[in-house]
Formats: sequence, structure tokens, C-alpha cells
Amino acid sequence: MTSTIVREFCVTIRKHLKTLVIPKLTGSKIKEITIGFKCLHGIPCIRGATDGSHVPIIAPKVDPKSYYCWKGFYSTLIRGGIDTKCSFQDYDYGWVGKIHDWALFQKTELGNQVMKDKFLPYKLVGDVTYPMRPWFYYPFKGDENGLPKYKAH
Repeated sequence: MTSTIVREFCVTIRKHLKTLVIPKLTGSKIKEITIGFKCLHGIPCIRGATDGSHVPIIAPKVDPKSYYCWKGFYSTLIRGGIDTKCSFQDYDYGWVGKIHDWALFQKTELGNQVMKDKFLPYKLVGDVTYPMRPWFYYPFKGDENGLPKYKAH
């Protein structure tokens, strides 16, 4: 019963309050963010950074397997997108823990914009769980020993 109430509460917040907390990005705000990333890191056209995080939960009675994540516990996922000031520009939450970060990203509003090429020429940065795409950058993956010396400079 409680899990149903929490889920309904989260859906209501996402539906009715998200735009009050995180307003839609305007052209001038996007330009400000891209200039900020260029000044900080020297990379042009970056509109934000994104990542997901597992929030531990008690195993739900309905479909617990879907909530069991690769980290070895039951979780729900939250994904956020931030600007250079670490302010959220986008978020999504309440997804089952078993879903991969990339699969979750594709189900979000931002992910839909990106997948339909409504995002170009801008790009996002993320960790190595996201695939390399024309609109997505991630760090060099290296190997278990880190970067080879010739690539670390």
C-alpha cells in the first residue's frame, strides 16, 4: 500500500511540479551553459552532464527481480542532468534498478529529444556506461590499469 502511495506521489510531482522546479531551457540559458563548459573544459557545444544513480530500496512484493540491480541490491534509479554550476536542468526517477543507464536515458524526455536529433549541435557528457554518439561524449575507457602513459598526457 505504501509503495503505491509513494509511486503515485512521485508521478504527480513529475507531472505537475517539474516545470516549477526546473524551468524549460531557453536559447540564452543554453548558450550560457555551453559557454560555461567551453570556459571550464575547452569543449564547445556541451549542454550538460548526465548520469544515473541507484537508490537502495526494500524489495517490492510485485516484480522484485526488476528492482534487483547489478550492484547486488534492490534499487530504483534516478537520473539527472546538470550544468556547469551543478544545477539540475533535467531529472527523472522511479525506474526499476535492473534497467541500464543508457536504456533509462532513452526513456526520458531529454533522451527523446536527443534521439530525434532535436538536440544537435549540442552535446552531453556522461560516464562510460553511455555509448559514443554524435551528441554524446564520455571519457576514454582505458583498461583495468587506467590509461597507458602515451594516452595520459
